[in-house]
Amino acid sequence: MPNIRVFKVFGEMPMSFADSDVNDPPAVLRNLNEMYMSASPIEGVLSYTVSAPNLRSLSACIVLHEVEPDEEVLSLISFIKRSSCVLNKLTLAVSYRGNDDGVDPSANIVELLRQCSSVETLELKVKDYPSSLCGIIYALGRNDEFNGIILPKLRHFKFCRTVCPRAISEEAALNLAIMLHERQALSVAEKLPIIEVVDITMDIAPPAGTCADLWKDISDKRPSMVWKRFRWIDLRNRG
Repeated sequence: MPNIRVFKVFGEMPMSFADSDVNDPPAVLRNLNEMYMSASPIEGVLSYTVSAPNLRSLSACIVLHEVEPDEEVLSLISFIKRSSCVLNKLTLAVSYRGNDDGVDPSANIVELLRQCSSVETLELKVKDYPSSLCGIIYALGRNDEFNGIILPKLRHFKFCRTVCPRAISEEAALNLAIMLHERQALSVAEKLPIIEVVDITMDIAPPAGTCADLWKDISDKRPSMVWKRFRWIDLRNRG
């Protein structure tokens, strides 16, 4: 176990695994580079098993079972802080049906991204969440007065959203287009790496101008700002 480089956990986590002797310290997996988790609860895996200071790629699937998604995200934040790992790639899949308690469901996910300042590749897959989670997209294009820019080294961005009410899809698509424009403007102003590769999969076409005209004004100011790949897949056009 201490020498593994790739760690994968899927399905329901065995109770014997979660209820291991709490007096045993978490295993320090110094050789671990990649971690894939689609288990419930994630907190059990992270709290009892792994601290990985050399982790470079983290993939977590947060689904709505016994534990609320926000609690799962908080577990990931705690794990990253505890491990002090320098992540290069973060893949986060979230299934969220919302609630009526007035809490912003995007806040903890934004905080998770804030803890991953070294990440160059972000894959965000979302399903069954309210429009308020567009706050995640909005945050990627902001320069916060107190906390700065989220994911300042970001170069690759992948976003996937499955079928949902059309009004929410339209809002998300527009927010994505605005975020990409604002993010590129920040890259110019702050001399940061630019997002070079964009892959978006939704159940709606991109807003007019998304692939070219929207950021022409800033690309004129920085000729080197070119897309290596920009792809927007409309699920409705797939056979």
